[in-house]
Amino acid sequence: MGIFEFRKLVEAVILCVPLLLFFLFCLPFAINVNIIISAVFVVPIGGFAVMGVHDYSLLDFIRIYWKWRKGRRVLNFEKNYKNS
Repeated sequence: MGIFEFRKLVEAVILCVPLLLFFLFCLPFAINVNIIISAVFVVPIGGFAVMGVHDYSLLDFIRIYWKWRKGRRVLNFEKNYKNS
């Protein structure tokens, strides 16, 4: 598929097709307005999905980010002074 990985293309299609169908069929505007609204939202989402984040696909990046969020630790420094 050219310069893009097949996995990223599949993820972009999975993200964009339902969103495109929603915008085209569920919005109560004229077809021209629906096409413009869908283009404004679907094209950037599809482009972001095809490019990925730091050479990771979106699902890989979300998995890595979720694993980091669950594994991180918050360090608190509390001074424990005892009045003796």
